[in-house]
Amino acid sequence: MKSFSLLLLLSLLFLGGCKTVKNDVPPEQIAMKCEARERQAAELLEEARTAEADGAWRKACKYYQTITKHFLETDAAPTAFYEWGRGLAERGQYESAFEKFSFVTKNYVDYADYEAVVRAEFEVACRLTEQYQRAKEKSKVLSFFKDPKAAIDCFRSVVKYSPRSADAPKALLYIAELQSADKEPAKAIETLDRLIEDYADWERIHEAYLFQADVYLSMVRRPENDPQPAKRAIDAYENFILLFGRRADLTEEIEDARDGLAEAREVYAEGRLRFGDFYYFRRHYPDGAVPFYREVRLAAPESEAAKIAEARLEAIQNEAPIPTNWADKLWGPVVYRPSEARE
Repeated sequence: MKSFSLLLLLSLLFLGGCKTVKNDVPPEQIAMKCEARERQAAELLEEARTAEADGAWRKACKYYQTITKHFLETDAAPTAFYEWGRGLAERGQYESAFEKFSFVTKNYVDYADYEAVVRAEFEVACRLTEQYQRAKEKSKVLSFFKDPKAAIDCFRSVVKYSPRSADAPKALLYIAELQSADKEPAKAIETLDRLIEDYADWERIHEAYLFQADVYLSMVRRPENDPQPAKRAIDAYENFILLFGRRADLTEEIEDARDGLAEAREVYAEGRLRFGDFYYFRRHYPDGAVPFYREVRLAAPESEAAKIAEARLEAIQNEAPIPTNWADKLWGPVVYRPSEARE
């Protein structure tokens, strides 16, 4: 008798698992699956709908809660989660609504309205994004207390559980925008890399390329110390122009990319100029400065930095005396000598 009961339990677990992912559905409820419980859950769902239609929202919530707590193995359960979540979203309780929707997307992959639930998750994420943006705008001084994590989690759920949906690439783009706004540019770059790699044929993929270039440019702090962000911004803008520069419907974006490219080149050139000046003026080593000055001319030939670099190169070629500063006058110039010259 015990072996028969064990076999029955395993069979019910298997049958229940065909409808759900068992991660969050208690095995004992799956084992209780039967027509009587299906009818009972369906009746409770109708009671919830009637109460909600009559304006008795709290009463409806009690019915939804009963179904989603005690009847998780029934066909009514995902519908109860979905309708409860919609009601919460309509009342502005977006994070609670997301909890209901995400339970469905994680545990009821065969649910008939699965894509509608994913779409509802996306809409909730958009509303949470708007809340985050309003909060930052209202209190710019205390903006570091505003956290976009809730919206990002919603968007990530859309990508994870419905990667082929129309909303998945949009979700990744919005995640990157939130990460950038939250001063997490490295995370934004990583998200955009995934978007570009996984959704290369998306109709708005050009936005990802251009935004990635803008994020790289925003990462520039002191280009003389770390030229990589400016260099990567140059590469990203050039890549955008190469891929989309002939599209007549993107004239504004192409112009923005060209402006960004010019700015990135100037910033990079200024960094190289400062590096060259360090060797030329601080170390009195013109041979070490020459490669940097030449790089300035190549990076931004029309910039003010290029004109300065050209003048420096001309002075070096003419072996003009290197200007000294107050430290040189007090303690004498510091002259850099390459290792091979010291041996």
